[in-house]
Amino acid sequence: MSCPHWYIFVLAVEWRQVPVKLKKLEIQESWPQVGTATDVEHSDPTEILLDYFQGLEEFYLDQAGAVVSKYTWESVCHHSSTLKRFVNHSRFYDEELEDWTDLPDMMISERDKEGYRDDPTSSPLYPLNLDFIEVFCEPINLLGVLNPFSRKDCLRIVHVRQSRKNMEYTSRSWGIMVIIDDEPVDETPAVDEGENPSNEYLEPMFWAFVEWAFSYKGIKSLEYILFGDYGQPEQMSRGNLLICREGYGSEDFRIIRESCPAPKWDYVKKE
Repeated sequence: MSCPHWYIFVLAVEWRQVPVKLKKLEIQESWPQVGTATDVEHSDPTEILLDYFQGLEEFYLDQAGAVVSKYTWESVCHHSSTLKRFVNHSRFYDEELEDWTDLPDMMISERDKEGYRDDPTSSPLYPLNLDFIEVFCEPINLLGVLNPFSRKDCLRIVHVRQSRKNMEYTSRSWGIMVIIDDEPVDETPAVDEGENPSNEYLEPMFWAFVEWAFSYKGIKSLEYILFGDYGQPEQMSRGNLLICREGYGSEDFRIIRESCPAPKWDYVKKE
């Protein structure tokens, strides 16, 4: 759903009590917009719609940065008994760039992140029993966002998405770093091209997340971590990674580039 006047549409649905029986919903926000003010000031149309009905199994949200993510997550939990797939990207409009820019902290405060790390049950995501989650989130923030699933036995796939646009703006990858000459690596695993060694390694903060996620303290049900932007495979495939746990309960894993075809990639893409 992407419509300039969809806020008015959502309010009309709520006011007229229109029955909603959706299992899959995709929303690309461009909110707030000039001239859309109503009597219901500061309310978010996505939250209104999510709170209005139940039964979603898949929810894809490209979210404008006017609303703090945790409030949206609270509304997403209205569908906790059925929701299995959740994709959440956060953006804001940069006046200098005159373009939408990604929000790698997902508008989560340091206080909230610390609280979610210390007490996973305090996170708005804790009531969800997801099979798959995709977040646009820098590695330093991932533990706070995904720690709730360390107390559950449901989440199998995590996709950490860094968009092509973000890479162009920042000139760096969250997942991969290039080692020049003989720089120290600090035991960070290499990202090889099949059987060919490379000078690329997992970025330290991303590596720390991967280690935690597959450890006994992490997400015990997790099978795969994906990294990259699959919207642009032809340009980004070398930077797209699939990290596979070797077996249930194992802390060992393999790293496979998308540019190196493997059966695991075909399986995960079908998922």
